[in-house]
Amino acid sequence: MDARALLESNLELIERVIRFTARRQRLDESDAEDFASTVKLKFIENDYAVIRKFEGRSHFSTFVTIVVQRMLLDYRIHHWGKWHASAEAKRLGDLAVDLEQLLHRDGRGIDEALPILRARHPEATREMLEQIAARLPERRARRHMVDLSEAEGLAMDDSTEESVLAAERQSTSQRLSCAMREAIAQLPENDRLLLQLRFESRLTVAQISRSLQIERRA
Repeated sequence: MDARALLESNLELIERVIRFTARRQRLDESDAEDFASTVKLKFIENDYAVIRKFEGRSHFSTFVTIVVQRMLLDYRIHHWGKWHASAEAKRLGDLAVDLEQLLHRDGRGIDEALPILRARHPEATREMLEQIAARLPERRARRHMVDLSEAEGLAMDDSTEESVLAAERQSTSQRLSCAMREAIAQLPENDRLLLQLRFESRLTVAQISRSLQIERRA
């Protein structure tokens, strides 16, 4: 089956995955509609390039789910900026990192976060989460971020000592960004997907293994 036919025969599945993903990530109605339009456009861009990447090594539903989740990550980074845990959350441990993300990035409350966190941290209690939340720094939910390639072209005022130091940091950042992009670009597509699922989507090795239907050791 060619890419277009495969897409057209699975439109209902794709719609269902989009709705589920948007609902699970608590996108409001406006963002959910915008995200849905973005996903559909991505699926048909460049002569159905995304669909043509499906090689049949997993169920098509699994493939679509992973693709839509990756698109949501890109969508959120584009509109909200990439999320980074605070130093205090990192110091307090994995539970604090996950809680901070749910509270300050996703806008959830303690009651909503508790059942989500218990799946990964069975020891979590409401009292424990409240104590951790009280120690976390205030974070703004939405930040303006730019792509690495755009950051290289940012101008700055060099009239102060602080600006000079900022320029030095920018120069170092540019070199590191370039090296990182080159290193990632040299990885096979499968390895890039695994890294994204593990460290950006925060899936466990077991979850990735089940989703892609490959052995955990591999």
